[in-house]
Amino acid sequence: MQFTKPAMTFDEQVELLESRGMVIGDIDRAKHYLSHLNYYRLAAYLPPFEETHSPHKFKTDTRFDTVLEHYIFDRELRLLVMDALERIEVQRAAREVMTEEELEIFDLLKEDTLTKKEKQSVKLAALCLLKKLKYAKDTVLIQAWHKELQSQERVRREIQLVLGDTLPDSYNLDLFSQKMDVVFQHLYNQAEQGMVVPAYAS
Repeated sequence: MQFTKPAMTFDEQVELLESRGMVIGDIDRAKHYLSHLNYYRLAAYLPPFEETHSPHKFKTDTRFDTVLEHYIFDRELRLLVMDALERIEVQRAAREVMTEEELEIFDLLKEDTLTKKEKQSVKLAALCLLKKLKYAKDTVLIQAWHKELQSQERVRREIQLVLGDTLPDSYNLDLFSQKMDVVFQHLYNQAEQGMVVPAYAS
């Protein structure tokens, strides 16, 4: 399964949201936030506002500002939690060798030109993603998740949320989308081969 979605301009992103029934309001303001937040990070917050997912159609009077407020609130809350986790995880990673699984994800996410601080953020992303997907009691990585489209979408959304909170800001829209897809593909391939078995899978 390959994902080759073409990159969209900010005007096209606004038009796409409008075509699905979202009330944009101030178009310049919407483009400003889309250029800074990354469409795929914001897209992870859209499902609760959808009336139908296939095809995508928003509920009546769904506004861009409302989605943005949810993103900002969740982002601020997550940053508080991530700040505490980062101090713990970075200290642990500095002391311990990463596991083979963690290194696989890290290698998929990293870039050759990262600063030391950015590399630590990418390492944190790999650690947090595996912890959330494999070891959390509410994991979306259930048995045979790759066989159901709805389960696949839940996994993709969780990847969006975790990477959106942990990858460096230098990862622009195209790079973020690429990393999200390659990690999903990696997990999908492992699931097909029966290699990913979450600790709390049922």
